[in-house]
Amino acid sequence: MKQLLLTFALLAVQLASAQTTDYDTNRGFIHPGGLHTQADFDRVKAQLEAGNPTVKEAYRVLTSAAYSQSGVQTYPVEVIVRGGGSGENYMNACRGAAMAYQNALRWKIAGTKANANAAVRILMAWANTTKDISGDSNYALASGLYGYQFAQAAELMRDYEGWEREDCSSAGCCKCGIRRRWASCVAVTAHGRIKASGGRHRDTIGRTGDCAMRSAWR
Repeated sequence: MKQLLLTFALLAVQLASAQTTDYDTNRGFIHPGGLHTQADFDRVKAQLEAGNPTVKEAYRVLTSAAYSQSGVQTYPVEVIVRGGGSGENYMNACRGAAMAYQNALRWKIAGTKANANAAVRILMAWANTTKDISGDSNYALASGLYGYQFAQAAELMRDYEGWEREDCSSAGCCKCGIRRRWASCVAVTAHGRIKASGGRHRDTIGRTGDCAMRSAWR
């Protein structure tokens, strides 16, 4: 696990270093644009082609990770439970989001269709299954953290031609996403769209999570 975290840290450094100091704040949102831009991925590809040993090792660890394999299985639930003392299952969502994100990363870097299909499969499995988030006040953590992670994976996949738009239309908001009790209806829809409304949280993390998810909102 420590090695995998180090790998993502190394990749993050390479991705972040592709950012320019002349960023145009008036240009509008450009996909991909959640955690990474296309320029970031282009830099990683160039570093791999150039044989940068640090980047090559980081990428090797990513491609060797269990969650980044195209055959990895996820187990979506109708109600994500975090807190409350019993019945907690939120780690399923945490793992599912990590699987989708890691497979999406592999597709963006190497163009591997199997990983792209895996990311879409995982995203749609959760989108078509999950209806609510429950627990005690910690439910906001599940909404903010895992909703954000799923959103980042979906943002990377939104231009994949194998993800049909009609798979999850905007009209199917609550069916295709995570309907949060007392708060917002958060939908992870095809092509990385995130819809959120309401969301009157007293929890700072819940409030931050909603804002973070809107970063991938088209």
